[in-house]
Amino acid sequence: MGMYGYLRSLSDAEIQVALSNPDLFYQQHFEKSRLQKDSFTSQMVALMQKYEASGIDQRMRAAAASGLSYDANDARQRSEFMAEYLRIAEKANFLASGKVEQGLDLDLHKSWHCLHFLLTGKAVPQAGSLAQAILGGMEIPDGGAMGYGPARILMPGEVRDIVAALKAFAAEDAIRNFDSAGAAAENVYCADHEPEELLAYFKELLAYYEKAARENRGMLLYIA
Repeated sequence: MGMYGYLRSLSDAEIQVALSNPDLFYQQHFEKSRLQKDSFTSQMVALMQKYEASGIDQRMRAAAASGLSYDANDARQRSEFMAEYLRIAEKANFLASGKVEQGLDLDLHKSWHCLHFLLTGKAVPQAGSLAQAILGGMEIPDGGAMGYGPARILMPGEVRDIVAALKAFAAEDAIRNFDSAGAAAENVYCADHEPEELLAYFKELLAYYEKAARENRGMLLYIA
């Protein structure tokens, strides 16, 4: 697992809900998916309990220890159990933090902090439009529910300013000179990145902001 960075573009109506009724905003954007993920987790536990009770694993281990071939039926059932487990696990992971419910998120994976350091030269939040792109925004009170700090919102005007700053940023030069050791020394999360990976995430970040600016939308930023 780990800390993953996400962005989600917001309409004016969604921004107003966030400002006027934070509890409702969190319910609308996160709670449904969390409940769904909990359901999938329960299914995974039940499936593994069923597998353990079947005795398949014990029989296959015993066969291996004796140098015998696996029972064909046991091998088939084990493959079916594992395939079903992976199917449910994939759904549970994809539901993390509401992504399926909204379908609009940009997932920066574990590269969010490295991107912030690339843009600012600092590991912590800073002033300026470049610094606002990932760690900026106004906090939406969450009562500690988000785990890694409240979600934050940027207004449409701030989104447009960020687009201008990102377009003016010499990304390829900065990436060419990126110092992973220096980033690690500044306690940047997952500091070791290949240049191609950083450039790909930068381009995704810019494209996502550009689309939100064209549609006059704000932005939700959060770590999960």
